[in-house]
Amino acid sequence: MIFAKEGLRTLCMAKKKIEPEEVESIMTEFKKVNSSNSKEKDQELINLFTKIEKDFKFIGASAIEDKLQDVKLI
Repeated sequence: MIFAKEGLRTLCMAKKKIEPEEVESIMTEFKKVNSSNSKEKDQELINLFTKIEKDFKFIGASAIEDKLQDVKLI
């Protein structure tokens, strides 16, 4: 949070172990949703990513100054 307050582009790193069976299941579901023409496709992808992106172990954070855009601190 300190990095962001300083206007730095922040990268958080985390990890978790995923068993091969779970990877296969996730990829099958991703391919199904990604190739559909459903009006709810975006929400279905968000739901899938939300299911995947939990229970991570925090490893660390890094930050760099982003000179490509103006930063306005509040």
